[in-house]
Amino acid sequence: MRKKRMLAAAVLLAALTAAVYLTGCSEAATLFGTKTKAEAKPAAGETTEKTGSPKAKEDSAQASETESRPASRAEETPFPEREGENGEEEEDLYTALFRSGAYVVQMEITTGLTTEFLDPLCNYPVKVFVDGGEDTIEDEDDIKRIGLDTLYSEELQAAVKAFDVEKMEIKDGRAVMGDGDHYVVLEMDEYENVGITEFHE
Repeated sequence: MRKKRMLAAAVLLAALTAAVYLTGCSEAATLFGTKTKAEAKPAAGETTEKTGSPKAKEDSAQASETESRPASRAEETPFPEREGENGEEEEDLYTALFRSGAYVVQMEITTGLTTEFLDPLCNYPVKVFVDGGEDTIEDEDDIKRIGLDTLYSEELQAAVKAFDVEKMEIKDGRAVMGDGDHYVVLEMDEYENVGITEFHE
């Protein structure tokens, strides 16, 4: 009987010892942050930030692609200049200014009735060639002296009216408006004003 009691006591002591041991292991794991294999294993679909994870691989691939991709043309030369661009623009502007002045002269000759409007369209001195003779206009008084009837003959008005300004040929800052016999010569001065320098009747 005594032996049975001692055996039961030994079994109880062993059970208590095992319980204490297991409890101590659990508390130690909690204290030191250790995990069992089941606890350390991530859930399905969950990713970590290690190099081998899907997310890390994707970020690494994007970074490699960005580094290896060559710079675009816009990044290399943000404002590329076309060769000869400035020269072409200046020529186009010059031609536009000249033709604009020519249109004003054309309107004045075909519809003008007073010397007041002709005066600012003359780049003095103006040569006048009429009936084989030659005269010079220095100012508005000379225009009045010669008279608009002489300067604006019917032949000159018809030739200037029929002239296509868009087809005007400009050479060395000089152009002719009219036909082969009746025309005016236009020139641009230093202030970029297009005006009449010659009358041919």
